[in-house]
Amino acid sequence: MKRIPGFAAYFAMAASIMACSADKNLVPERTGDDRTVDLRAWRSHIITRAGDQTTDFGTGTKYALFIHDGAGWIRQCQGTDAAVETADHTIDYGALLTYGDSPLSFYGATYGDTDVVPPVSAGTSGRQLLVKQDIPDDGILPDLMTSRNLIDCTATTGNQLQMDFRHAFCRLNLYVMKQDEEDDEIRQMEDLKLLKVDIAGTRSSGTFDITGGKWVYSESDLSERRTYYTNDAGLAVSVSPESIAPAPDKEGASYIFPNTDGEEVSIVVTLSGMKDEYGKPVTDEGQPEGVVVREFKVRMMDDVSGEDKGPFVFEQNHEYTLVVTVLKDDVRTVAISPQKYDWIDEDINVDNDTPGSDAYMGQPVTFGNQMWMDRNLGAKSADCENDWWNCRGYYYQYGRNIPYMLDMEKYALAITNEEEGGLHLMAFYTYNEKGEKVYGGFEARSYTILPKTEIPEGCAATPEGIPVRYPNVAMNPGETGGDGGPLIYNFVYDIGNGGTWLYNENNNSEAPIVNQMWKGSPETHPCPRGWRLPTREDFAAFMPDRTLGSPWNTYFHAPISYYGDITKRPEHLCYGKINEEKAIYIIKNQGRDDCYRIRIIMKETKAADFGELSSENKHYFEFSYFSGDKTMSFMGLDTEEKFINSDFDWSIPSATMQVPACGFIHPGGGLYLEGDGQDAILRTTDYTNASTNWVCYLRNNWQFGLISSSRKALGDQIRCIRDINAL
Repeated sequence: MKRIPGFAAYFAMAASIMACSADKNLVPERTGDDRTVDLRAWRSHIITRAGDQTTDFGTGTKYALFIHDGAGWIRQCQGTDAAVETADHTIDYGALLTYGDSPLSFYGATYGDTDVVPPVSAGTSGRQLLVKQDIPDDGILPDLMTSRNLIDCTATTGNQLQMDFRHAFCRLNLYVMKQDEEDDEIRQMEDLKLLKVDIAGTRSSGTFDITGGKWVYSESDLSERRTYYTNDAGLAVSVSPESIAPAPDKEGASYIFPNTDGEEVSIVVTLSGMKDEYGKPVTDEGQPEGVVVREFKVRMMDDVSGEDKGPFVFEQNHEYTLVVTVLKDDVRTVAISPQKYDWIDEDINVDNDTPGSDAYMGQPVTFGNQMWMDRNLGAKSADCENDWWNCRGYYYQYGRNIPYMLDMEKYALAITNEEEGGLHLMAFYTYNEKGEKVYGGFEARSYTILPKTEIPEGCAATPEGIPVRYPNVAMNPGETGGDGGPLIYNFVYDIGNGGTWLYNENNNSEAPIVNQMWKGSPETHPCPRGWRLPTREDFAAFMPDRTLGSPWNTYFHAPISYYGDITKRPEHLCYGKINEEKAIYIIKNQGRDDCYRIRIIMKETKAADFGELSSENKHYFEFSYFSGDKTMSFMGLDTEEKFINSDFDWSIPSATMQVPACGFIHPGGGLYLEGDGQDAILRTTDYTNASTNWVCYLRNNWQFGLISSSRKALGDQIRCIRDINAL
């Protein structure tokens, strides 16, 4: 079913696909001692299962490029000396730099143009870089894009660096429609036409701070009224939404400067053909005959109470769809939908969280020639060390693409009132087909009445309500029943910890769709387009290929040699308390030409507390990848001292990935979050039987490894892997 923007709520599972570590599918091979820095740039689009992927800039695109080594600017390419996009999509910035002792930071600005370069000037403090931007006389803003994702890069970051350019402006996407008068005797808007749309209250100029990633306004940056759309002949307005976007060559007319708190933006429409209650043409004072002007102030309204919460705040790098509806006595917007532009955006934003202005979509990392996302699906950050709370992604049941989010306010209340365990049930929510939040869950094979709805036709309802079984349970965001009615979006927990969360129509065994969803095409996975769910073999590339029992204890375990349970390849393993760290060391493919090393360390975050929630004892797992050779062996290093003083160099990994220990939804005993700060479970595509599936099991005081006996009904996190077949 086609959805009109502004009317449908949907999940945008977003991530960028730029890599600091070299992906052999994308960049040339490098020798181990090559420390020169190559730059590439991508115009980042949002990536969803149905959306666009990241694309290169065109050959000849010019960039203002600045490189800082911590002490000062060592390269400034702008004006006639601007950096240039080459035919092989690298950036020509002059003589290639080489990594030294100091980390390098890269900043850039572009219009995506082959002639004009943004004018960048130095600020008054530190490494501040500023771009002053004014609205030209024709009202069409250039598409200013800036990059600041490559900060403090070293040789461990990699020498193929990808600059991610984000859009500095936001864009308005307007639709127009009118009230339905089919049942009215006097049709006051039968001949209604749209002549003009203006945007009032936005700035006429501003200064973008590239290093800070934000707009700065002064008293001289006054607000103004700009023309968004004109049609001298008039556009006939119907009862169906119709796009009124500017012409492609005037797209910049839809860009606006983001407003700040308290600044009010208005949509002003000029119309003809409006009639009064007697059927006579209406004319506003000072307007030509038959012409009226209506203004709508864009405000934030509470979805539930309808309370006016003040002027709507437009954020940079977002597209906002507004459906302007003309009523007989008013003009208003039916919906303001901050959808994902085909620009990249740091936030999912479906739960109305405050956008993190410093975040970006992420840098995938490469382990064993496999590219992984650097964060869990739905997470806003990959920095577990300093931003642990924002590294939590969505929770998923096996075979179900409905994401479950943690309401931090309700969770804090549940922690404070731990004796009221049932509060955990209400800490998890998702969105139904109407975009409404739904909390809590239902037991499989039970009965429920969906809130605010009638029992859908064809749902085999009983006096108790709708049976919680197939096909009454939503499997994908936005789904409706066969008759267009509602489905159950709530979490479905298993009976007696049995593992099965979805039963068939006969209520006697698991519904086959559970095992079909993730074992088929990646198109049926919850991962973004171009990515897929990992298999157990994928995880075995950087996990110990055997299950360990409580590896994070306080003593050193002498190395062992074995063949992996999944890969059947030789490995050496050493783990325990090593050099004052909870660590696991692995030699993968030991004795083979494709040998490499993995180090896993369990670390405690340095992040600040999150409101009432303490960061104390909150952990994450750091995976690091090192090169190897087939002569390497841990055998003989049978004491901690021998292992620490061996010839192995663990100082400079070629890639690092962090996984937050953000727990999992345990369906038993009140649907609570278990192991938050201590454990993590990552899903695979692989199932074992009707109740269990394979997972990457990262637990502190329990098993650690790849196990096949995890319950399908749990709510686990997802870490997506690049789908090479989609490239």
